[in-house]
Amino acid sequence: MQVKAFTNDNRQYIYISATQQSVDLTTKTMTLIGTVVVKYGSIDIRANKAIAYFNEKDSYKVVEGYGDPVKFFQFQENGKLLQGHASKVRYEFLNDLLMLTGKACIEQLDSKVKGDRIIYHVKKNKIEVLSDTNKQVTAILAPVQFQDEFIKKTSINPIK
Repeated sequence: MQVKAFTNDNRQYIYISATQQSVDLTTKTMTLIGTVVVKYGSIDIRANKAIAYFNEKDSYKVVEGYGDPVKFFQFQENGKLLQGHASKVRYEFLNDLLMLTGKACIEQLDSKVKGDRIIYHVKKNKIEVLSDTNKQVTAILAPVQFQDEFIKKTSINPIK
């Protein structure tokens, strides 16, 4: 599984929408309920509920999404779609860190990894798959030549 995020994601606006939202200026949190969508650069998170935490400068630090499941999508610089799901997804904007917890899975084309927790270091292009219950984590990795053929057949082009 090859992951390579867009290098300018951290310079993009954060778009957040939901059916309902409430902001608590004392705790610097925003609670979003119902068809929650969080978009940040090439990253797209979909949840039933989310809580966004922001700092003194009113910039977002963290968004935590909850659902059954929470889904995330990211088009890579090479045009491949990375997608995943879990019971909870946490994105730390300052660290470019995406954490999936509870029946976590990340897929790209025919390759996939599963575990109790997955930590995706977006800028470093690294994925850690962890078990909290001493069970094995699993990985199914498609040969690169199949992935390249799939891209040619589906004609997915990199987003510019």
